[in-house]
Amino acid sequence: MGWPATGSKDLNGQEFILDADGDTSITADTDDKIDVRLLAKDQFEFLGTSTNEGNFTSIDTDTGAAAGPIWAMYRNATGATSDVLGRLLWQGKDAAGNKTDFSQIEVEILDPTAGTEDSTYNIWNTSAGTLTEQWHIGLGVYPEGFTDPGVDNVAADTFQVADRITHIGDTDTYHFFTPDAQGLVTGGTNRLGITNSGIQLGAANAIVTTILDEDDLTSDSATALATQQSIKAYIDTTIAANLDFEFVSTTAITGDPTAVSAFGFVIGYDYKVVLEAVCLAVDNEDLWLRLSDDGSTYESGAADYGWGAQTGAGIGDASDAQILLTNATMGNDAGNVGTWEVTFINPMGTSEKTTLFFQGIYGGITAGNAINITGSAIFIQGTDNIHGFQFLWSSGSAFKNQGDVTVWRRKRS
Repeated sequence: MGWPATGSKDLNGQEFILDADGDTSITADTDDKIDVRLLAKDQFEFLGTSTNEGNFTSIDTDTGAAAGPIWAMYRNATGATSDVLGRLLWQGKDAAGNKTDFSQIEVEILDPTAGTEDSTYNIWNTSAGTLTEQWHIGLGVYPEGFTDPGVDNVAADTFQVADRITHIGDTDTYHFFTPDAQGLVTGGTNRLGITNSGIQLGAANAIVTTILDEDDLTSDSATALATQQSIKAYIDTTIAANLDFEFVSTTAITGDPTAVSAFGFVIGYDYKVVLEAVCLAVDNEDLWLRLSDDGSTYESGAADYGWGAQTGAGIGDASDAQILLTNATMGNDAGNVGTWEVTFINPMGTSEKTTLFFQGIYGGITAGNAINITGSAIFIQGTDNIHGFQFLWSSGSAFKNQGDVTVWRRKRS
């Protein structure tokens, strides 16, 4: 077939054979389409239509499972880190008719070391007039500016989902979203809900509106959680208040008083009173204890303490006008000091009786019995309140100006 020296040659749809065995050719036997044949098969097709220009098709007719068609972009040069091996670029015209790069994809070498090669697939898009590298697909998927999160992981600033995030193969366990709310469902049951009103634990539980750091838990809220620190502080304080006596007051004995007294017992407390290192001005007297059931006066008449049951060897008061704290009279020598401890169990309680017990040690007047120990005495009151106490000597003697009286209390609940 001759070819004109100048001008074009009209093949009129005939096949243009390129190799010796006739199985590689170019044909344009259909209007506006070019077929490229390899191995006697149409493998590439170029097509132009009035609505879609520049169409290209790569064809593989093999019926097996092997991949095909295969396009290879081979850069035949020794690779180096950051080499871009190939790029597909999408171009178009902007509104002013300017030719513009809108998007592109490329492959970049991250590590060219033989046997440990790494690469990334980069995606570029135009933003505000500039073609910008935006996403990478390496071991994981991550945006520009992030590091590769690793195999099967995705990194991003923000994820947007329409309804829920579900675990593959477990459709009744998911994290769901609705306007101004989200929640967690496991096994089809709502376990956690978060709304503008607060946090709801479980489907039917109360909504938690806040977390408080409040050592005394004074808010007593049904919708607030407490911090670990505030819970510990409250428990420590409550245990200390319930199990240990706390200091209330100490009063020094001065002015030669004939009685040492105090009011102010409070409902809900046990009390411990210590009369410490005292001595009397006149020799040979007993120490008495009287109580107040009205907050202003102390009972001192015969049988006023008849409600009490008193036990203890050598201890007693026949007239029941006071409680006897000595089992022998006390002397007033310089070394004859005495100390008593009296415990009141629920003195202000009206629903149960009050138990009172004491112990003491003091210098006696009897020759050869310089030290006396008294105690193991129990007085069980009725249901009247005890507002206060009074220590006094049996013959009205004064206390010497020494010693003090100390009060502790313990919360009952």
